[in-house]
Amino acid sequence: MATEPGRKAYLLADPLSGAVVGYNPLPDAQSWTLTTRDGVVLRPDGKVGLLRVECRPWAGEYDVDYAPKPEQSGADMARNLTFTGLSQRPQVRLNGRPVEVVAAASGSFQIALI
Repeated sequence: MATEPGRKAYLLADPLSGAVVGYNPLPDAQSWTLTTRDGVVLRPDGKVGLLRVECRPWAGEYDVDYAPKPEQSGADMARNLTFTGLSQRPQVRLNGRPVEVVAAASGSFQIALI
């Protein structure tokens, strides 16, 4: 997981299953990217506020919880989350609900965060 230097973030990983959970635990906007041990990369197209992403690679499932503050709507804030390194379309839930996953450039997939 990569974030801005000096900013708080959490990463939990289960070495047996390959499950990974990455957090921006504070509502402060920051750059954030998560790479799994299998080479899947989750990259927002801008900074994120309060964020939690759970990856279950064996099932192709991803849970995304995202709650930016109301004033976090500027051009530097993420609008989409891109998944690269997957061989097939993932199943994604955003804030507990299934979300549409669209094919994007170069074999990647994307969801709208807002």
